[in-house]
Amino acid sequence: MLAAVCAGLLATSVRPAWAIPAFAHQYDVTCQKCHSVVPHLNAFGAGFMASGYRIPGIQPGAAFPISSKVNLVASSANQGSGENGASLPKAIVDEIELFTSGALGSHGSYFVEQYVLDGAMPGLVRDAWIAERVNPWSARIPVYVQAG
Repeated sequence: MLAAVCAGLLATSVRPAWAIPAFAHQYDVTCQKCHSVVPHLNAFGAGFMASGYRIPGIQPGAAFPISSKVNLVASSANQGSGENGASLPKAIVDEIELFTSGALGSHGSYFVEQYVLDGAMPGLVRDAWIAERVNPWSARIPVYVQAG
């Protein structure tokens, strides 16, 4: 019964999500501008990434440079016998992830994905790189130097 009430309250309180990642705030767009389903990029998102996280001719606005993702797991696993060990429902923080990326100078870009908590254990760096485009943005074939 409690689960049904909670599910009902949650379902009726859902609102459209505003874009959370920094790029969406900087360029005043939704996440769907670059993603079909997060984290998969659509054609615009792939072009945005290939352009060093820039939209030519548009100056990005200010935004906090770090985004986060938190995954919760619902559990009612039996924690032992007795009154305090009963199968009580609980929410467990399973994953906390921080990521930052953006443009560096006129031709560079960077990306860092860091797990603070992964599977309820201390997390590791999942992905990190820095890239520099060594030829002009107008060049037909892009040339990058990348590390990471």
